[in-house]
Amino acid sequence: MVKLITDNILDLTPQFWTETGDEIHDIVLDDCRAGIMQDNTSGHSYKSLQYMKYKANRMERFTTRTYKKGTKNIPAGKVARKGTKLEAFRTVPIVSTQINPVNMILTQRTINSLKGKNPTTTSITMAFVNTPAGILKGNRDRGYDIIGLNNKNREKVRQRVIKQFNNNLKKGGTLPPVIIEVN
Repeated sequence: MVKLITDNILDLTPQFWTETGDEIHDIVLDDCRAGIMQDNTSGHSYKSLQYMKYKANRMERFTTRTYKKGTKNIPAGKVARKGTKLEAFRTVPIVSTQINPVNMILTQRTINSLKGKNPTTTSITMAFVNTPAGILKGNRDRGYDIIGLNNKNREKVRQRVIKQFNNNLKKGGTLPPVIIEVN
């Protein structure tokens, strides 16, 4: 019988998984900015021409109104005639007006809600906290899937785990001892 003693080489801490969860959030956000979905697809275009027009227009109505002279909300360099934001976006900053390819970032609320939960010594659960499931499902049904990890991102997490195992090996000094028991 051969018995391998690992001496903490395979130990991963909840802190490691919390940091990995933060990294997963960042790589999913980078993918969204590039229009890459988590089902290994990219280059999507919007299904709704109306939504695409509104997104390109910062979710503002296409009507105009004139600001009073001296109004402080007129952005520098802009004319005094401007549409008003749609009610649902009135107090929400628009982060991206990119319409080609679909980047899943309008306000960035959905992506920012991707958080790691319940880290253990073996895993972390990634969840969209406070995001209605209907939003995620609706986007998935349209072909814009940001749930899960695509192959490239799975490999990044795998490499991070391997790197941690190698760091644990270095801390131990040498390879783990092999004990041979003869019965």
